[in-house]
Amino acid sequence: MIDIISSVWRKRELVLEMSRRELFGGHGGHLLGGVWVFVNPLLMVLSYYIVFHFIFPSRLPKGGSSDVFLLAGLIQWIVLSDMIVRSCTVLRGHMNLVRQINFPLETLFAKTVVIGLFIQIVMTLGLLLLIGLLGAGLDVETGLLWLLAMCVQSVFMMGTALILGAATPFLPDLNEVVGVFARLGLFLTPILYQAERFGPKIQTAFYLNPFSWFAWIHQDALSSGAIDRPWAWIGAATIAVLSLLIGAKLFKALKHSFADVL
Repeated sequence: MIDIISSVWRKRELVLEMSRRELFGGHGGHLLGGVWVFVNPLLMVLSYYIVFHFIFPSRLPKGGSSDVFLLAGLIQWIVLSDMIVRSCTVLRGHMNLVRQINFPLETLFAKTVVIGLFIQIVMTLGLLLLIGLLGAGLDVETGLLWLLAMCVQSVFMMGTALILGAATPFLPDLNEVVGVFARLGLFLTPILYQAERFGPKIQTAFYLNPFSWFAWIHQDALSSGAIDRPWAWIGAATIAVLSLLIGAKLFKALKHSFADVL
């Protein structure tokens, strides 16, 4: 794990440049330019928000905090679901680099993480502005908790990206399974409703879903501005570290076979 972290850090300028090119390089000459990067995730968040807040009201907290509760979960879910789908195709989409013996392939997964984090940061800053406009008491504690949640999530994203990216060349069906989960996983995560309003069996299903823990910490940070679920923060941090440990070990064990398998 330390080897991969240090490699990504040494190649951080390469990671940032690849991220910039993928984010904005394909929109040269467009009237709105890089704004198109945010259009798709923003439309998805707004669509879910309108449907599940106005048309089919979900089991959300009462009062003005329900808007922030829903949007906090939706933003991080859209980013995470897009990241896991991208991770499955990273190596196949960069075959020219995979064939280069000395190229640090871990930077390709770091690039995927950076792109997701950038989009999430911009969209969440908009949500923080909304919190301020709603008079919900935007303060330093909220910002610090959000930054802590983002740090924990970034570790989880890198670990998950390595696991999926390393495994998919050997398990091609994994790409399709992840795609299905990305479409349906929102309904298996306590974003559209509060987990506490369900019975023990359904709550257990939420606990078994690793993505639930990151929804909880973002809802704590942005909706409550406090650590209401300390167990969720401990669980999210544990899952994040374990995913990075497993991902780094799996990637290191399989990386020399990527070119042959693909």
